[in-house]
Amino acid sequence: MPKSVVVSMGLKLKIFLCNVYRVFQGLLKSLLDSPRRNKRAIKVSLSLTMAVALSLPPLFASFHGTNPFLLGTVAIYLFPLKTIGGQLASTGVGLMGVMYGLGYANLTLLLARLIQSTNAHNIGVGRRALLWSALVFLAIGCGYVRSKYPRAYLATNFIMVVNMFALIRGINHFEACFHNFFFVMVFGACVSLAVCFFLWPEDHSSMLRDDVITGLREAHNVMQSVQHAMKFSFGQEVDITAFKESHVKISAALEEANYELSLTRVDSAVFVPLNASMARMLSLTRAFNSAMRRRHRLYTRIHFRFEDLADRELDISTVTSSYNGAESNSMNSKQALELAFASVCELFDGMTLRVEELYRGREIVSTIEYEKFASKIDDIHEKLAAEVELRKISGPHELEGAAFMDQVNTVLLDMLEAVKDTARIIGCIEKRRISLVLPRKLYTQESSIEEDDSTRRAVSEGDHGLVLLLESTSALDRFRIFLADRLLAFRSSRHIKYGTKFAVVVGLISLPAYISDWHVWYENLHVQWALISAMVVMETTRGMTFRTAGMKLAGAIMGGLAAFLVMQLGQGVVYVSIALTSLVGLGVGFLVQHPKFSKAGTVLALAYNIILGVATIFPGHATISSAFARRILTLPVGVVIAMSVHLTLFPFRSRSALAKALSHSLDWLHHLVFAIEASGEFPKLRERFDDMARKARRRVTFAKILLPATVYEVSLAGHWPYERFKRILEKVVDVMSLVIGENEAEPAMSKFSGEKLRLKLLASLCNDLLVISHTLSARLFMPRNESLSTYVLDEYLTHLAAKIADGDPSCSRRRRGNFADLGRLTDLVCEMNLLREEVDELIAETQCPKKGLLPHLSFVIKKSRPSTPVGDEEAGGQRRLR
Repeated sequence: MPKSVVVSMGLKLKIFLCNVYRVFQGLLKSLLDSPRRNKRAIKVSLSLTMAVALSLPPLFASFHGTNPFLLGTVAIYLFPLKTIGGQLASTGVGLMGVMYGLGYANLTLLLARLIQSTNAHNIGVGRRALLWSALVFLAIGCGYVRSKYPRAYLATNFIMVVNMFALIRGINHFEACFHNFFFVMVFGACVSLAVCFFLWPEDHSSMLRDDVITGLREAHNVMQSVQHAMKFSFGQEVDITAFKESHVKISAALEEANYELSLTRVDSAVFVPLNASMARMLSLTRAFNSAMRRRHRLYTRIHFRFEDLADRELDISTVTSSYNGAESNSMNSKQALELAFASVCELFDGMTLRVEELYRGREIVSTIEYEKFASKIDDIHEKLAAEVELRKISGPHELEGAAFMDQVNTVLLDMLEAVKDTARIIGCIEKRRISLVLPRKLYTQESSIEEDDSTRRAVSEGDHGLVLLLESTSALDRFRIFLADRLLAFRSSRHIKYGTKFAVVVGLISLPAYISDWHVWYENLHVQWALISAMVVMETTRGMTFRTAGMKLAGAIMGGLAAFLVMQLGQGVVYVSIALTSLVGLGVGFLVQHPKFSKAGTVLALAYNIILGVATIFPGHATISSAFARRILTLPVGVVIAMSVHLTLFPFRSRSALAKALSHSLDWLHHLVFAIEASGEFPKLRERFDDMARKARRRVTFAKILLPATVYEVSLAGHWPYERFKRILEKVVDVMSLVIGENEAEPAMSKFSGEKLRLKLLASLCNDLLVISHTLSARLFMPRNESLSTYVLDEYLTHLAAKIADGDPSCSRRRRGNFADLGRLTDLVCEMNLLREEVDELIAETQCPKKGLLPHLSFVIKKSRPSTPVGDEEAGGQRRLR
């Protein structure tokens, strides 16, 4: 061959190899730089492929025993979608469930051998009854734990999976079970754990760092929006949606840090006070928005600026020029606020840079000058106090304007204080070396209702009521009362009801296996798959059960089709099926990361693994088409039985539970406001403020959890006002922020001593809360008259303004003081009216015909306004309605 030809071929080969190298280099770079979603999809694909590769080959299948596909089942439940610490925690919980399941199964088989240990062809009724009863009893416990402790979901699933196969197979097999379950399930857990460790490992500290930085940026955006609202026009609310989401992510990340192992330079415990400071800022922003809503609703045509703090047309003035120097004081307060807001930008930039420096181990060059910022806040206090000294109030309108400005100024100063606290917290974090942080509790867990009751009883040992109870009842009577309380709690517990339903479903589906004439076809059809389907479908709420049933059906069909296509393309060759599994795994990886279709992705992988495994490992028992057909036949059995039991036995309707939770939260707010009102006469009620506030918050949190499930609940009523309930829930949170504030032990409404009319206003607010609560729970219409709180507030304003104008000595301090409490009460009355309107519109929307109520029956249209006088005939009709 000529030398020139050899040289040209060498050059072409070199160019080809260079191009291949560039392609692989670009592919590797794109993989390394790809977003987290793509990396996790690849990790899921690799985990599923490895699980199939370790279960399909004959060598591995014979080692795993009778249930080799359980390796893939465990790997699928433990897909590497978490951080390393989270994966370790999930793996530990899952393996703990495997060990508990094996222990329970072997104990049951040991007891069954005491009844019968020979003659496998003629099993007695006693052995069958014991095994079936043990499975049902286990289902009660697993259902209860699954409902009450969501973190134990994997453990309960694996316990049930082990016992579903072990106790059904143990009908005519007398030996103990260990090898067929332990090793195969441990290998499945190790597959996902190895992928999580060695392929793009994710540490919890990096995710927490990103969440903290995002939260700081969103808090900065909120402060800029507040500055913009104050600078250009009052009445403009601040959008807190992104800030709420970032706070929720930080809270979730800190909660996960309680259970995860982490290798980091910054202990996550240092961010717990930061999270509390951001929660305080969020609550203050809600209070600011409430003030803006009231101003915008009452005076929609007015635009206030720092330079124009008075509206002369409506005679609402917070700063008058009756005294020399008032205008200069106003300008001084304006300049002080502008300087403080300018410093806020610098502080947040410094805090963001400091967090990055701490996590990356860089030399700390950022400066957080929170001491100077604290002096600027003190300067604002002084200038606003001087401005208040020059204020003149001669009527209710001036008093209302002063209360509005004092409330806004107080909220702004509290927000600046929250920013200062946040800066101080981050500024005090010290630079550390990389260390291993073990899982630990960062929060003190909120006590349960039973603990709250015991604490309340301990606090009330000296109460007169308890003394009367002890004197008027015998020990037997008190025991009966205690037993009645326990039985009532037992009967009303949704966790016990769910455990009962779960046990009924498992008992019904597994019962044919324990009937001698039906056991053969039960085994041939692999009806254990129906048990797994029912276990997956059985959610704690009816709406989520419907949703999961649809996802289960779609996922099983897609998984069966994927297994059928892989078997047809691979022509039964195991290693071709393993290679094609990686493509299926990519689709599963993207599905399981979708917030709505994650359950469908998991079921798709489970169905694919089981059908492909049975058809490959046991070809004599089932071909791919028959395995797919059996899976499709058994799927509706589990789904239909699970849904039927869920709908007929102790049905938990998320829509009714949502209205009940909102009603209960308002009930506890009513108790809290009543306790605040009566605390002057009964000081011991102050000890129960935090208990009442905590219970109200827990009910609201439960309502937030239930709200997404209501979308999927099927009802013959048709339309479900999801957005309306969402607005009502937000309004309840706004009311709660105004009543409680940031400190549950010292609610915002309890910080000021009560005058007679103030106590009367609190009493009227109690009535409003009780009326709205009963309206939500009973679905009755609102009272047709307007709230009494509005009239009491007007009376309070008029009375207080008259006393100030008359120079009453008792009001001399208030005249020069801060009317923020009055402004907060006014905002609360406005928010309560908005809540009343939302609830009344909800009742009109859900209780009335298509066209809604007649105009003269609607509270929103019917309520009288000064600009809309009521005619004689219409007024007569309304009087007759009343």
